[in-house]
Amino acid sequence: MPEQLKAAVEEAAAQEGRSVNAWLVRAAAAAVQPTQRDRHDQRDQPRGSGKRAKQRLTGWVR
Repeated sequence: MPEQLKAAVEEAAAQEGRSVNAWLVRAAAAAVQPTQRDRHDQRDQPRGSGKRAKQRLTGWVR
């Protein structure tokens, strides 16, 4: 692991009161598990929709 990244991980772990190992496990798990929003977005798309899936737009304009 590059020294600069190692130092950043150690600092982030310390700020959360976790060991470096516990912090890395949590970060890795979060990276490979789809978020609740990702799961919700996947349900909204019809099967086999590929790149031509409908786009859902939200928000407002003036």
